Amino acid sequence: MTKQPKRIIDLSGFHGVGLIITFPSGVVYQNQTEGIACSHCEAEGVFLPLSVKPGASELWAFGQHFQGKIGPIDQDAARIVDGILRRNGHTYLMVNQTRLAESYEAWIHVFIDEAEKPLLPLRMAVSGFGKCEGILTWSNSD
Repeated sequence: MTKQPKRIIDLSGFHGVGLIITFPSGVVYQNQTEGIACSHCEAEGVFLPLSVKPGASELWAFGQHFQGKIGPIDQDAARIVDGILRRNGHTYLMVNQTRLAESYEAWIHVFIDEAEKPLLPLRMAVSGFGKCEGILTWSNSD
């Protein structure tokens, strides 16, 4: 039996904000994270680019808030991320407080609750996952 090669998608060229829904998909997503430390985090799952309300720039505030930050995020940063998500209608996402030590700039562990309805005009473009976990990711600021 031949071993399948590891299937990797590098998100370092993606210039938006997205969500890796952790799921046994056979595909690993990786991104450069943690500011100038240039760490490389990876997770298996499926990737969903997040939509942004027309004219809104709050999701880009992630880059501004975390620019160059090294090390895991703290509870204050988690509250800021949750606030940015809420203001953009992503009410189905919330920072996973139990995984702050594994969350960095451009790589934040979140809970996903598809039962929570996003604010209009946004809608969650997936179903069937229920309550699960994921990783919020965007372009690293290095």
